[in-house]
Amino acid sequence: MSKKKYINIFGNNVSIVNQDYVYKEIMSYNFENSGYLCFPDVNLIIQAYKNPLVAKILNESIFTCPDGKPLELYAKVKGVKDISTVSGYLFTKSLLNTNLEHYFYGTKESSLKRMIINIKKDFPNIKIKGYKAPPFLSFDDIAKSKVIMNDINEINKLKPHIVWIGIGSPKQDTLMYNFNKHLDYGIMVGVGAVFNYLSKDVKVSPEWMKKLSIRWVYRLFQEPKRTFGKLINSFPVFIYLILKEILVKYFKPK
Repeated sequence: MSKKKYINIFGNNVSIVNQDYVYKEIMSYNFENSGYLCFPDVNLIIQAYKNPLVAKILNESIFTCPDGKPLELYAKVKGVKDISTVSGYLFTKSLLNTNLEHYFYGTKESSLKRMIINIKKDFPNIKIKGYKAPPFLSFDDIAKSKVIMNDINEINKLKPHIVWIGIGSPKQDTLMYNFNKHLDYGIMVGVGAVFNYLSKDVKVSPEWMKKLSIRWVYRLFQEPKRTFGKLINSFPVFIYLILKEILVKYFKPK
């Protein structure tokens, strides 16, 4: 694997990568080594800013990929030119269309079954080793879950290359952090809402909305309560931290 580069965004090491780079790195990865990939948006970055444990989780991943235009734009304003958004959805689809073997661990049982049906239809050559809906646990209870540990032991018998985790951040991130080291083979990839897209419970926003950084508008209409909660808890803080950084830089007493 190539030497990893990061930009520090409010205490979080976000990988300086693009979609194609991460794809190539994973396709050539030595799956004898455990590890995990995170796809933080602004909301997760702010959670990590507030919670040192979440920051530690992001900072110890194989890649912490910027999943959203705001993080990409922030990095570019800071002078990092060779970084771009890595869409968890597009990244997932690109790996499903390879000869890698997959296990899906996430969402609720009914949605998971719909997702598997859709995946098999859209990717007829896919190699699915298994799938399961995990128990519903709080963030604090995940690390000590015996049920998850038993599930990991079952996954070890199957030895997939990729264990896709879809229970939403930061729960999926703490699950990967605490349990990836128990994998005998393969890596974990936390893609959260991608499970909802693949099950078609939630529609994917048009590409032009992603390019204009207004994907949140589309999601707000589909999941108003959830999306509004994330926006109100993260973007004001994100803007505040950027303004604070600017003030410190240009108005720091000499």
